[in-house]
Amino acid sequence: MKSWPHRLRLFYTLSLITLVLLLAVSFFRPLAGDREASTIQKMQLLRTRDHWILQIQLANHEHRDVSYRVQTMLGQNRYQEPVLIKKDGAYIYNQPLRISTAGDGKVLVNIYREPETTPLETMTYYLSGI
Repeated sequence: MKSWPHRLRLFYTLSLITLVLLLAVSFFRPLAGDREASTIQKMQLLRTRDHWILQIQLANHEHRDVSYRVQTMLGQNRYQEPVLIKKDGAYIYNQPLRISTAGDGKVLVNIYREPETTPLETMTYYLSGI
């Protein structure tokens, strides 16, 4: 039977090797891909004097065109817009939002990458009076 210090050293050595491998994989794996995915650069609400503006900045880092669908629900109103971003291009989506149509002020935003049915991004905002 092996002694405890020997087992402890073996466990410590194996733990260090595992840690180094995990760090190496996490560092090199993102850099190894040839292709970057399209991303949502920024999503924000801008306040004007009499309404809000939902602004979404999308970027396509892929070497092919990518289709999205932006869905906004404000009270009982539902807005949907198909968006096609050309390869290596960008798009800024703007949707004016009036509080008078907001009901409780809740704004639900879903962004889908076509043809997927699960949202790529979901965000909920709550509007206050102007």
